[in-house]
Amino acid sequence: MVDCLGESGFEAEAQGFGFTSETTRDQVEPFNAAVAYCERRYGYNTTGEMTES
Repeated sequence: MVDCLGESGFEAEAQGFGFTSETTRDQVEPFNAAVAYCERRYGYNTTGEMTES
């Protein structure tokens, strides 16, 4: 997931069985789209959407 998000222009770090990432509010939707793409591409389980809070 981390590598795939990196290919989409987002920095992410592996943490336990998941990942962490920070992004700006204006990048929330593109980030969620990148996560969904990576999940489809690699068959990961759904991680849920990032929220603004």
